[in-house]
Amino acid sequence: MLVKEREEAQERLVQQERAVIQALVPPDPTDAANAILEIRPGTGGDEAALFAGDMFRMFQRYAEVRRWKFEVLSANGDLPRTVRVTMIPLPSLGNGVFGNLKFESGVHRVQRIPETERQGRVHTSTITVAILPQATEASSATCRRSSPAAAALSPDSDLRIDLYRASGKGGQHVNTTDSAVRITHVPTGIVVAMQDDG
Repeated sequence: MLVKEREEAQERLVQQERAVIQALVPPDPTDAANAILEIRPGTGGDEAALFAGDMFRMFQRYAEVRRWKFEVLSANGDLPRTVRVTMIPLPSLGNGVFGNLKFESGVHRVQRIPETERQGRVHTSTITVAILPQATEASSATCRRSSPAAAALSPDSDLRIDLYRASGKGGQHVNTTDSAVRITHVPTGIVVAMQDDG
């Protein structure tokens, strides 16, 4: 009887610890979103490209195991640069592609003897992995309404947007294309401008 009570108390303790952690770290509303995965080779030349390919295949296999749809948006040569990972809607599996992958973002480094090395030397290569939540119209509207900055947003009628030709260096390009934009907030007169020097 004492053993049973101890086990029940330990189970309650674990549940309460989880509840405290969830109360301290509020859930991220984007955790349930689909994800866009981008892999870019960094330093290391051909070996970095090989490492990026290995990581791409690893993410692809992980998506297959989790039963997520894996769609290549764009690729540079044989190495996909940007990949969209979406989950097949099976309720029994749960959801949250972005929530499962978001902490994989960053620089990944490998030290190994690459396939391209003939003398057996160890090379260090890096890649960058970016994992972003895929925005939907509903999530964008929710974020706009719940954002603390939402109150500061002006209606479009308060903005005047002007496109014009950039000035300065850039040769003939800046004289022939609308490569600058100026946005004026009419009620306050605040002006923001940006131009592409070509």
